[in-house]
Amino acid sequence: MFILSAASEHGEQAKRTRPIRLAFNDMCKKFCSLNPEAVFVDVDRLLNPDEFADSDHYTRTGYFKIAEFVNRQTDEVRGSMGAADCTPALGVQNPNDLPESGQQEVNKRRPLR
Repeated sequence: MFILSAASEHGEQAKRTRPIRLAFNDMCKKFCSLNPEAVFVDVDRLLNPDEFADSDHYTRTGYFKIAEFVNRQTDEVRGSMGAADCTPALGVQNPNDLPESGQQEVNKRRPLR
């Protein structure tokens, strides 16, 4: 699970709502620290200023950089798992063993490359 921070340093909306955004980010960081399957993605640190379209949206490059980060993290987890359970939420060892409807659900959750 990946939780994106609220931008608190970029854009006019972030400037006006900074205290709320910082509180949200603190709450998300705490959640991630208590749940090892959750990863906090600090967009203010991950992206360059020119990769923000505004406080709540990113440029194509910004979205791509976030996707690359998520894919790298996912690949690391998959690599550490080896051939073990790659679909823990569905409780199966091999996604190919799922009925067609379950296979579609797995495919929806796979990161795009």
